[in-house]
Amino acid sequence: MSLPIQITQALGITGSAFLAGGILSVSAFAIPAIQLAPEGLAARQWKKLYIRGKNSAPYVATTTALALGALSYQFYGTLNQPRAELYGLSALLIILNPPYTWIFVDGINSKLWATADASSASKNDDETDPAAAPGGQSTKELLDLWATHNVIRGLLPLAGSIIAFWTTFG
Repeated sequence: MSLPIQITQALGITGSAFLAGGILSVSAFAIPAIQLAPEGLAARQWKKLYIRGKNSAPYVATTTALALGALSYQFYGTLNQPRAELYGLSALLIILNPPYTWIFVDGINSKLWATADASSASKNDDETDPAAAPGGQSTKELLDLWATHNVIRGLLPLAGSIIAFWTTFG
């Protein structure tokens, strides 16, 4: 195997594993810690965390998906056609993250974002802040729901990483 292909394989595997780890760690570690704060403060902390993720994860995902897509293209139409399909599946699993977010998570994001903005405007971190319960759900309930969907989002690149690893070394 040529060095450029090996580098691309390493980038695809490690990039998707890194992305999965980052996404999953938010649900496992950051959200439970944020939920210890009062409702308004929790929403503002989530907003800062969300902005950081939104400003970095798409670049990792794009680079990784391009690497895996390039591997799929490299092996397409050769005797290694099954490898092409598996690398393509790995890339697809990473690319599915934004549509999943748009369909299942954007509504939750909007509610949490509105809560954070309302809390910032009122400068009120009180547990009983009315802005902390948009649509009848508490910020903590919204964060639980968000974290659950975020785990699913994290499992997509994790599955992509496992498939790419197995395709490379299996």
